[in-house]
Amino acid sequence: MLVIEPSTQFNFSPISRRYTLAEFSDLPEPDEHSKLELIGGILYMTPMPDWEHAKVVEMILKKLMALKAPGKIFVPRAGITTGENTWIEPDLFYISETGLKKLTGHPTTADLVVEVLSQGTEEYDRTTKSDTYAALGVGELWLVDYRKKTIEARVNPPGGKAFTSIVVYETGDELISQAIPDLKFKIDDVFSK
Repeated sequence: MLVIEPSTQFNFSPISRRYTLAEFSDLPEPDEHSKLELIGGILYMTPMPDWEHAKVVEMILKKLMALKAPGKIFVPRAGITTGENTWIEPDLFYISETGLKKLTGHPTTADLVVEVLSQGTEEYDRTTKSDTYAALGVGELWLVDYRKKTIEARVNPPGGKAFTSIVVYETGDELISQAIPDLKFKIDDVFSK
């Protein structure tokens, strides 16, 4: 049995409780290893992803690493933060060499963010999380659906706060990244077993 002190209890109601980053970092890890995120002070908990999710993340990571683009790839448990009340963890994200030179602490945006949609997180990833990435100035967001074998690429113009272009890549298509020059690959390669 786990006993949680009232000061560290989870409270997901935006009416009764909003968190700061300091309070968020003091929260205990959920027993079932769900992922906690903080957006505008509101606490979100998403279920642990399944095995298919992990395999697709690995395939995309391999594509990014093979390119050897100047910059850095961040993997789960690394987060994008802003202000005193937002911490969001993409499945993968990439920051260019130029973006890295501007960093003075935790990343506050990214050139490319990858979210692999799971049954329990799809709505959250497509709406709340996507809107947050846009507001943070993320250049390109991929919403990867391994059940439908599609990658939806949303593009935010430089300095923008909303995704203005959406392209859905399907089996047989070649994805060409807007954020990372020379990054292109066949969609089928990501979903191959």
